[in-house]
Amino acid sequence: MIQAQYDILPAMKTRQMKSILVAISSSHAASRQKLRGIYRYALRKDDWDITLVRSPADLTPQLLEECANGDIDGFILSSDECSTEIGRVVPADKPIIAIEIWKKIPAKRSRRNTLVLKTDNAAIGDMAAAHFRSLGRFSSFAYIPDEKGRDWSKLRGDTFMDALASSGHHAETYDATQETIPEFLSRQELPVAVFAAWDFLAAKVIKECHRIDLNIPSQVSVLGVDDDDLICESVKPPLSTILVDRIKQGFMAAKTLDAMMKFPKSTHAQDYIALPVKVVQRESTAYLSTGAAIIERARKFIEDHATEDIDVNDVARAICISRRLLDLRFQESRMGSVAAMIRTKRLSKVKSLLKQTTLSDSRIAMRCGFKSVGTLRNLFRNTFGMSMRTYRTQH
Repeated sequence: MIQAQYDILPAMKTRQMKSILVAISSSHAASRQKLRGIYRYALRKDDWDITLVRSPADLTPQLLEECANGDIDGFILSSDECSTEIGRVVPADKPIIAIEIWKKIPAKRSRRNTLVLKTDNAAIGDMAAAHFRSLGRFSSFAYIPDEKGRDWSKLRGDTFMDALASSGHHAETYDATQETIPEFLSRQELPVAVFAAWDFLAAKVIKECHRIDLNIPSQVSVLGVDDDDLICESVKPPLSTILVDRIKQGFMAAKTLDAMMKFPKSTHAQDYIALPVKVVQRESTAYLSTGAAIIERARKFIEDHATEDIDVNDVARAICISRRLLDLRFQESRMGSVAAMIRTKRLSKVKSLLKQTTLSDSRIAMRCGFKSVGTLRNLFRNTFGMSMRTYRTQH
């Protein structure tokens, strides 16, 4: 009798687990960010068993049979290559969250068991146009669409051109059936601002510019989408890009699927739309931005945060440019280095505390962002030619 109870326990535990199939590529930054969000939610769940399908090679006949038999409890689909076949065999009562691929899901499925999460591609196009307008005067503007002519790419381009048209500018869209990218770029009036549908295409534009001796960013300014650091940092100059909140998109997909599995008779109509967060500016669009504006933004951030544990990289991240560009702008201005500005602001606060309080040197060091009181004392003496104690006595 006891043995029988033990035999039952593993089966009970297996039935309690939720089998989740996630079909998503890991070859692109947007997909990896979605996947990170999905797993971030899944870490909260002790009863989720995730099967990851990254390519058609992972979609075995056995796995498709499990899908068709209802052995899998829920699906998150964001793969053009795999979703059609999966969507075709999934039973109607099994919940599906589709990210961006609504055309791959059978139309007959109930809204109660199917939800599509989208991206605000119009907002991405608007942000690209606004960024180029903020950089200065360009002679022309251009859009490089996705090679497959997908809807999200068309919407980004249409909105980009409409936003520029509303401010009196004209933008031209590249047509791969008519000419090559070098031919297209050679026709543009320089300097030209080029917005590409995603980072891979933007990096391709940069490489083609090098081939025909177009300088970036003085003649061609290039902007992509997705902040794929593997791509953005592998080209010269590094690529500026629009960051989209894909991690939250993946997190919301998993969270909504969880609710659909728990409450199958409820309607889950709250579509989460992924929004562009910001432009991550690197050198590919930096040329026409004024050095004075960058320095002022850096100075303001340092003014507000110098007494915290910040360094030059933190300043660059805060104002959305690369460390290299930040250092370059400070060198051009002959204002010294960013690190020197941080030290100056910290020492100014130290002097103020020495004059106005009776705090110990150790407490002042902590309050002003120094990791040790010894470092502060040495820096103070080397800078002002006296000890902190002498300074306090004199003031």
